Amino acid sequence: MSSIFTGLTSDQVTALTTAQIAALTTADMVGLTTAQVPYLTTTDLALISTANIAAMTTADVAQLTSSQVASLTTAIAAFTTAEVAAISTVGVGALTTADDGSLTTADIIALTTAQIAALSLPNIAALTTAQLSAFTTTQIAAFSPFQLGGLGVAPTYKYSTQKAFNVDRLVLPTNKFPSAILTGTTWESGVMPINSMTVDKVYGLRAIVAALTSTHVVTVTVQRYLDSAGLTPVGAPGTLTATANVAGYALVNDNVPALYFDVQVANASGSLAVITNPGIAVSANA
Repeated sequence: MSSIFTGLTSDQVTALTTAQIAALTTADMVGLTTAQVPYLTTTDLALISTANIAAMTTADVAQLTSSQVASLTTAIAAFTTAEVAAISTVGVGALTTADDGSLTTADIIALTTAQIAALSLPNIAALTTAQLSAFTTTQIAAFSPFQLGGLGVAPTYKYSTQKAFNVDRLVLPTNKFPSAILTGTTWESGVMPINSMTVDKVYGLRAIVAALTSTHVVTVTVQRYLDSAGLTPVGAPGTLTATANVAGYALVNDNVPALYFDVQVANASGSLAVITNPGIAVSANA
């Protein structure tokens, strides 16, 4: 069959039986033409061994449709970096989150800027710390602001009380805590109006902690305010110069009352800083 497979028409490829598809050899897959690729169904691809899928030429890989790419699942792991780079932007958009886990750091580096622009938010959110760290500065620049939003993860909030602390008044930041911060940029949480109320008194915040771990040196700043616009700062800010890969926190704990605060993380390290285990904790004034 390998001697005639290359010459089959699209109709003939479609007419192949499951037994014939399963019998395709590596030589058959190498001889596959770009015109034949779209006529292999997802069922056909499931019958072809991973090794034989990986034997496809980069030209053939580029012809895979979105449904075909989505059906490859574990076969993606067998692709060479050249084959990964050959996947069309339509095909990249069809990658599953499981496919993300199959991409090596070498595969990540091989992705073109056009492919990166085609990554879906679920794909981006599923990237591991090692994969994020593998992106070059040119690749990072190819992410749209919308995609970078997909890197965000909701911070962990905890609270303690000295008097009645109304947890319903705990307001989450407008911006998600990032999974990665570009060098030369600063992430800002947005001003968070957090206060606690008893029957007859209003208490501001006494202590605020913002913690994280970063792959590179970043500066964390916690600043309190009296107003929701963040125009009237209160007290000295809490700061942290985070050591690479060491958990740390910025703290304000001086009994100066305030009703609002924000958190900023600045990256001047010269490299992409991947953030893990972010968290914010607050305590009400007595």
